[in-house]
Amino acid sequence: MRYFCQAPLGMHPLVAHCHRGLGTLYARIGRREHTYTALATAIELYRAMDMMFWLPQTEAALARVGLEG
Repeated sequence: MRYFCQAPLGMHPLVAHCHRGLGTLYARIGRREHTYTALATAIELYRAMDMMFWLPQTEAALARVGLEG
């Protein structure tokens, strides 16, 4: 979770959202391993910041990646 630690304090939510967006993009172009990594990182960041609104949506996207394989 090096991105989380290096980001300026107020940027942590943006970093999590960027990982979620990357995961969505990777899913669309069929890069499953990258999709999994990006979404798992977003989930970890959301949990660390107690951003529970975004967590179920991101977990569902990660579950879809596992089901499509």
